[in-house]
Amino acid sequence: MFHKQTFIHRFILGPSFADTIMRGLATSLFSSPDLLLNVYLACSGRFASTIKLYLVGHNADIDYTNSARAVQALRTTGSRIPLQEADLITAVVLGLGIITFDLLASGLHAHSICRFTIGLAEHFYQSEQSENIGHRGSIPELDFNLSPLLFMDTVNCIVRRQVPVFRFQPQDEEVVDRYIGICSSLLPYLFDICSISHKLAASSTAERDSDVAIGSAIKERLHTVEYAILSWKPSIPNSFAVSSTAQELEVIKTQARVHQCVALLVIHRLQFPNGVQDDMARELSTMILANIANIYRGTQTAATGRSGVADEFDHSKNGVTFEYRLGFAFLVAAVEVRDPQERNEVLGQVPVVVCSKMYPNVSEMLGQFLVYIWQAQDRNRSAYWFDMVSDGPPFVLF
Repeated sequence: MFHKQTFIHRFILGPSFADTIMRGLATSLFSSPDLLLNVYLACSGRFASTIKLYLVGHNADIDYTNSARAVQALRTTGSRIPLQEADLITAVVLGLGIITFDLLASGLHAHSICRFTIGLAEHFYQSEQSENIGHRGSIPELDFNLSPLLFMDTVNCIVRRQVPVFRFQPQDEEVVDRYIGICSSLLPYLFDICSISHKLAASSTAERDSDVAIGSAIKERLHTVEYAILSWKPSIPNSFAVSSTAQELEVIKTQARVHQCVALLVIHRLQFPNGVQDDMARELSTMILANIANIYRGTQTAATGRSGVADEFDHSKNGVTFEYRLGFAFLVAAVEVRDPQERNEVLGQVPVVVCSKMYPNVSEMLGQFLVYIWQAQDRNRSAYWFDMVSDGPPFVLF
């Protein structure tokens, strides 16, 4: 677990983040070994099994036992009254570890664990202890560890028309996150999209049509968010740029463009159902899928010297595979593909975007869900695909 290329690189955007992550893992473990050892062992064991690393005397059953103990530790830590800052930071690390284990194993419980963990942070911020802190996001270590949870909650809520646990406003937009790069400042806008979408879903079409004021207010909110996203221009701090590789910088910039475009595509589809204004949706979809392909093509070339779309993660290769958090963007863009041959090509890219060697069940679930949405759209050519999600097979985005 403390090996950069074998473990840590598989969860981050690039090598420049590895030392910080490794120090954080070690510091957390030394600070709370009784609470964190089980989740570290569970993740290490499950990861080794997933990528076929042979561990002498290792029994996969013990990984699930350790994970169960970690879940109990999360519940115990989260129930402390009053919840201290150190307790919360430990609980968030526990939550991250348990989610990682679940994604490696099945992915069926990851979002629920994510929301529970974020809920602890929300409760902490609302408690009397937060009075001395002033506002959300002012604890650097907590901000650092919450970002992947907030992103996971937000993107799952967008496609399910739910509302995330809370609206996160990053206090330091100069920080480049090891998971979502320079996209932290986009999270508040994504939350707003969720809130508007949820309100739209809660009111019927007849209600919106009969009450012009309600319909106009919702559209105005949506257009305000759309304008903010169109105006969103994040930058990479010079302090990070000078210490990073050209490949990392290109990945971070492309990831930001992808998530900006996918936010605009979601807004478009909240206004226009399948079959209406399809040309604009297809244009955004093509742009998103092309940028995603460029990320994998570029990283494959850098790692192996060969051009072409990256192969699935293979531990036996010398090339390094990182995690770019593009499953959400890929799904939203792929939904717009209509041509059967193009659909087959897109479906073949699922195991690359959500690495099937790392996350076999999560990757398979996403492919199955995508096929379900395509089939549902073909049957109902005037529906909002977000309304079809609840009847589909399980999946999770991260």
